[in-house]
Amino acid sequence: MKANGLGIALGLLLVSTPSLAADDALEASYAYRAPLPVVAGAPLQRIGVPPQVLVRLQEADQADLRIFNAQGQALPMALLPLQSSPSERRMVDLKPLPVLGAPGSLTVTGVSLRVDDGGQARVIGLSGAPGSATTEVLGVLLDTRAVADFASGLTLSADIPAQQPVTFSLDSSADLSRWAPVTEVVAYRSPDDAAKVFLPLDRVSVKGRYLRVTWGSSTRLLAPVTVRGASLTTERSAAAKVNRAEITGAKLTGSHVLEFGLPFATPVTALQLTLAGQNAILPVRILGRENSEQSWTLLGSGTVYRMQGAAETKTGPAIPLNAGRFRFIQIEADKRTTGFSAPPRIQVQFEPREVAVLLTGAPPYTIAAGLKGAKANYLPLDNLMAASPGLRAVDLPHMEASPSIPVVASMTDGGGAYSTKTLILWAVLLGATAILGLIAWLAARKPEKA
Repeated sequence: MKANGLGIALGLLLVSTPSLAADDALEASYAYRAPLPVVAGAPLQRIGVPPQVLVRLQEADQADLRIFNAQGQALPMALLPLQSSPSERRMVDLKPLPVLGAPGSLTVTGVSLRVDDGGQARVIGLSGAPGSATTEVLGVLLDTRAVADFASGLTLSADIPAQQPVTFSLDSSADLSRWAPVTEVVAYRSPDDAAKVFLPLDRVSVKGRYLRVTWGSSTRLLAPVTVRGASLTTERSAAAKVNRAEITGAKLTGSHVLEFGLPFATPVTALQLTLAGQNAILPVRILGRENSEQSWTLLGSGTVYRMQGAAETKTGPAIPLNAGRFRFIQIEADKRTTGFSAPPRIQVQFEPREVAVLLTGAPPYTIAAGLKGAKANYLPLDNLMAASPGLRAVDLPHMEASPSIPVVASMTDGGGAYSTKTLILWAVLLGATAILGLIAWLAARKPEKA
C-alpha cells in the first residue's frame, strides 16, 4: 500500500538523519588552514596562536584548533594557561653620597623618661659626653628622585669586615629630615666572598625620594665599612600583549544603537571604537547575547572620544568587557547625545593564547581551525613534557604569533543565532510532519476494503 510505503520512508528518514559533524581528524574538514612556521631543531616548542586563527575558531575552548604534519596527522598539543603581564627589569646605577658626622650621631642615647600618674612624660636625666670633634662616615645617601619605576632590590658594592655580622638599614625620605624605615638585612662575609650586599624590596616607590643606607653591629666593628657603589633593580609592568581583529559591516539601528555579530567563538576581552568625524565624545554601554532567545547582558561601559589636535588625533582607550561568550554585540550611545553620525571603526581584542606542541612527522606543518562540533584533543601539559623533566613551558623555544590584524565581516542575521544543526533538525521535523499529513490524506481518500 502507498500509505505503508510512505510510513516506511518516514521511518528511514527519522533513523537515518545524517551526522552533522565532519571528521575532526581530517585536515580538509577545517575551514581555515595555513602554513605554520616553527623553530628549527626544537621538537617540543611553544606556539602563539595567530589572530587569523582566533577569528576562525568555532568552539570557545579552542576545541577546533589542530596542527597537522605533512602526512595529515594531528600533532600532540597541550593548551597553556593564560600568562600574566610580564615585568620589565632594569638596573639603575646610583652614586653613593657619604653622610658624615660624629660617631653615634644618628641615634639618640642617654635620655630617660618618667611617666607620672597623670600621664605626663618628663625628662629626668641626660647622660653622655659632648660629641667628639672627629667625624666618620655614618652612612650613604642615594638620590632616587628621578627613578619612576618601582624598586625591587638594592645591591651595594661594599667592603665589610670578614666573619663579622653587619646590619644594614635602609630608610626613605622626601625632604632629608623625616625618615621612614624601609628594610633591614644582616650581611655576613667569609674571607673568600665577594663584597656584595643585597637588600630585597617589595616594589617600593622611590620617585621623588632619597634613600639612606646606614650600618652597625652589636659588637665593635673590626674594620670600617665602605660603600663604593650602589645599583637599584627596578621593574615595571610590560605592556600586555593583545591580539586584535577588525569587524566590518556593523548596522546602525537609529542613531543610538549599533549591532554586529562575531563570526567566531573566541571570547573577546575588550572593544576599541574609533568614532567618525573630527571632534566627538560619546558615553556608551556595551551589551551582548548568544542568540535572539536571550536578553541582552551588560558587558561594559565607557567613554569613546576622538579629538583632532594640531599634531595628533587622540582617541579613547579600549573598553574592557566582562568575561563570557557572546556572539552578538549591541552598543548603546547615551540618549543625551546626538549618537553615532556613522558606524565607527570597531576592533575587538583577545587574550594571547599559546599551545605547547610536539613536532612529530615531517614538515611542513599546517595550523587549522574552524570546525563546529570538533572535540578537543589536548593532552595534559605534564604528559607532553614528560621527556623534559625540570623544563618549564615558559622556557620552551617560542614562535611568536603574527602581529597582523585580520579583518572579518559581521554576522548578518541580526541575532537570529540558529546553528546549522538546529536548522537541519527543524527541516527534518517539518519534512516528517508533511509526510504524516500526506499519509493521512491518502488514507482518507482510499480506505482499505475488508
